[in-house]
Amino acid sequence: MRARHLSSAARALIPLLLATACRGAPPSKTDWGDDDAADSGAAEGPNTARIASFNAEWLADHYTTSATERDDFQPRLEADYAMIRSLIVDNQIDVLGLQEVEGDRAIELLGLPSTWSWVVGDTGWSQNLVIAWRNDRFALDKLRAIPLDANSGAARDPLVAELRHRDGELGFTLVVVHNNPYEDASEARMRKAQVEELAVWLEATLPDEESSDLADQHIVLGDFNDSFEGINPSVPSLDALEGAAGLRFASRQTTGVSYIPYASLIDHIALSPPLAERWPDADDPEGFGIILHDQTEPWSSYSEGYRGVPNISDHRPVYVDLRLAAD
Repeated sequence: MRARHLSSAARALIPLLLATACRGAPPSKTDWGDDDAADSGAAEGPNTARIASFNAEWLADHYTTSATERDDFQPRLEADYAMIRSLIVDNQIDVLGLQEVEGDRAIELLGLPSTWSWVVGDTGWSQNLVIAWRNDRFALDKLRAIPLDANSGAARDPLVAELRHRDGELGFTLVVVHNNPYEDASEARMRKAQVEELAVWLEATLPDEESSDLADQHIVLGDFNDSFEGINPSVPSLDALEGAAGLRFASRQTTGVSYIPYASLIDHIALSPPLAERWPDADDPEGFGIILHDQTEPWSSYSEGYRGVPNISDHRPVYVDLRLAAD
């Protein structure tokens, strides 16, 4: 396990530090109460924060110059990284959960601005989870993973960290998931077990009563590999997060799709109730954001893409905007 660009104090506060890489040093202080944690203070910005999820479709940690040089890991072309970088930056994302990232080097190759930092999990073999964030707007603390008994092989344990906005009014525990794929019943049961075990963990960590501790509020996001109806209708998997854990799926507020090949919605964001109250689009039937990179210039005109197709990913990024201050 590695820790780069983190102080000894930060290491002590992250008991299960996973693979870490930061372009631009993160704050040396991890106490959320320190307003001076950022070297230059909080950046000017909007009164909302954009929280997003994106399955980057196996973002490799090296690139090739021609399709004939590609191997089983389908390395990206150099232009892929530039396109993904612009997708993240141009859409003004503040906190991002990524799925299917081969490793540290893959994020470095994106060439994100120095205002971005990230941490990379290590339980996904070559398809790891990542938390990336605008370090001029947010500070990250208490990184860990949630080992799930239902996981086996290269299944990804959820990646968890606490994030707080520099102004101190918006904070939450972020949980990034990438659940088991496939439609057959045995695979669907594994996916359902993953969600149910995560719901048990959330029940144990969410407060019994409304809490003023911002870390008690949770956002669960990622590629759930399931729709609300169930990719396998006999074994739908998402119910436990709404029922047992009491979260609200923001992704219910859309008729759009996030997984392009099958025109389905399998990428979701779920909010604990106090955070849902900060979601200004909560009453909008189409209030859940989906970034249509495959239909939007310049990304839709990208013709040298991954696996020889014009998309930088077979998934679309999804997001919610949360108010920095409570009403």
